[in-house]
Amino acid sequence: MESISPDALIRLLDQHCNANPGAMIATDADGTLWSGDVGIDTFGHLMRVRGVLADAAEALRGDAQEAGVGPAGDVNDTALALFHACERGAWSEKRTYEMMAWAFAGWEVRRVGDFAREALQAANLADRLHRELIAVLSWATRAGILVRVVSASPLPVVQQAVEWVGIDPANVIAATPALRDGCVLAHMGAPIPYGPGKVHALRDADPDFRIAAAFGDNVFDLEMLQSSAIPIAVRPKTRLLERVGEVPGVRLLAQA
Repeated sequence: MESISPDALIRLLDQHCNANPGAMIATDADGTLWSGDVGIDTFGHLMRVRGVLADAAEALRGDAQEAGVGPAGDVNDTALALFHACERGAWSEKRTYEMMAWAFAGWEVRRVGDFAREALQAANLADRLHRELIAVLSWATRAGILVRVVSASPLPVVQQAVEWVGIDPANVIAATPALRDGCVLAHMGAPIPYGPGKVHALRDADPDFRIAAAFGDNVFDLEMLQSSAIPIAVRPKTRLLERVGEVPGVRLLAQA
């Protein structure tokens, strides 16, 4: 896979976007904008403070029964048992990402954002940013090019995290739990943007669907990369490298 420097990529994007006005940039979040996973950072903090409420109990019991997870104490223990089952490969990654979004059932969504900010500060997110990509996205923002972040992590969490990157939280598409009267419910409010769902979510958000460049680090970003004119791998994981041949013209963004 050919590598490209941030400066060279900016020149390429400048040419492409001048020739294709209105085309957007789409990027994954976890592992792409920063190292690690902000959803897991925040979920881990939720576990430490035993913050899952009884509002999530019924949904957690249903998932635990389906996953074959035995009685695990209170709601916090059940949520953690499901997370560990996913780590072992015994439970769906997609369903686990959904659970981490609605595990805040009973919380006011504004409070979830404040909690996420505290969790990400404690997890030193500022020290984990991928500067090579942020340089490209900062240029795009100054040039008036729409930058959308598409993530399977919870929406209130990603919206807090992108403020470290200088991206408008309104341009985040992420795992969105259902709400009632400003409080989180124990189920999803929209399909999670995961794998091919990322492309579907981008199409729903932008009827004039054109991706100038897409950025991703893992196999869940494959379809989004394939849908872009300029696909870019950022510090790619093994699972993406194993299938990168399915993305014609993909380049590796050189680290800063």
